[in-house]
Amino acid sequence: MTVINLIDYISANYIFVICNTSELIHKCKELRHAIYCEEKNWEPESTSRIEEDEYDSKSVHYLIVCRSTQKPVATFRLIISNNLPLAKYMNPDNILHPKKVQLNSVCEISRFSIVREHRNMKLLNAFFLLVGFEAAKRGLVGAYMVMEKSLATRMIKSNINVQQISDSFMLNGSRSIYFTSAADALKSISAVVGFELEKLEEIFKPVFEVELSAA
Repeated sequence: MTVINLIDYISANYIFVICNTSELIHKCKELRHAIYCEEKNWEPESTSRIEEDEYDSKSVHYLIVCRSTQKPVATFRLIISNNLPLAKYMNPDNILHPKKVQLNSVCEISRFSIVREHRNMKLLNAFFLLVGFEAAKRGLVGAYMVMEKSLATRMIKSNINVQQISDSFMLNGSRSIYFTSAADALKSISAVVGFELEKLEEIFKPVFEVELSAA
C-alpha cells in the first residue's frame, strides 16, 4: 500500500479531531480511562470514569473517530513543555534529554489509547504521519514517546523511523524512550509531495474533514 493509498484508506474510515473544547477533551479522558484504567490496569480506576493528570493543561488533545459508527476509537495528546513526564526516566547527562533542547521545541506523544478492534498497523502508520504533520505545523522539531521494544520493532519494519535514546526501564512492563523528528515522521509522504505546507495540508485535509451528513 502506497502512502497516498494509506491516507485515502484512513480518511475514508476515520476522522482525526483536534480537541478544542472542554467537551471533546472530556471524551479523550473517558477513553483513556476505559483503556488505561479498566482494560490495561496501568492507572487506578476513578469514580469519575475519566483519566487525567497535571499535563493535560499543557497538551494538545486529539480524538480518532470511526466514520461508520461516529464513535471515538482512539485518543492521544502532544505534551508541549520543558518538563515532560518521561524526563524522569532519562539520564540527565543524555544529550537528547528534553531539558537540554530549546524550550517548547519538542513534545511528548502521550496517552495513546486505542480500542482493541481498531489496533492495526495501518492506523498506527497514519498516526505517526499525522503526528509529524501536527508537530511540524506547531514549530516542533520532533517528539518523544515511551514504548515497548516489540512495538518499536513493528514500527521500524513499517519504515517508521524511531530511535531508541534511553536504556530500558520498568513502567507497565519493560519500556524505553524513543525519538522521532518531524522530518523523519513525514519521510514517506515527503518523498511524494515534499515538505511544502500547502501540499501537505491538501494531502491531510480529508483526514480532518467531517462529512456534512455525519456532522
